[in-house]
Amino acid sequence: MSSPNKAIIGRVELVALPAFGLEELEAKVDTGADSSALHCTNIALHEDHSVSFHVLDVNHPSYVSKPFRFPIYALKKVKSSNGISKKRAFIKTEISIHSHIYPIVLSLTDRSDMSKPMLLGRKFLEGLFLVDVALKHTFKQRKQP
Repeated sequence: MSSPNKAIIGRVELVALPAFGLEELEAKVDTGADSSALHCTNIALHEDHSVSFHVLDVNHPSYVSKPFRFPIYALKKVKSSNGISKKRAFIKTEISIHSHIYPIVLSLTDRSDMSKPMLLGRKFLEGLFLVDVALKHTFKQRKQP
């Protein structure tokens, strides 16, 4: 059922993460995943309830070599697509899609074996978007004349 308040997005979208200086980062839209995730390396938990990390990895063209440090929003066990459960740090930040800024909670994890560096899960998508799996990069397509 369609809703006039929900934007249609495809199975892969280009997103921006302003806090990390990233634009046009490919994100897989996954309605089967509960949470959203960002590919990070050098993830370290600290006693002051913060987490430090590098966004992406040296093999990614948008790699950010500067380390980031965020307060930990949550520590939760997450079962990955390979069925293995692992404790992950979650942070709160903002994401830009289709020129709109939304709050998002991201788990920080090594996604180097995955095709896309970011995953948008159900908790983020719910109430905001309708997913058309036949589409990808919908905003970029709409911007073209």
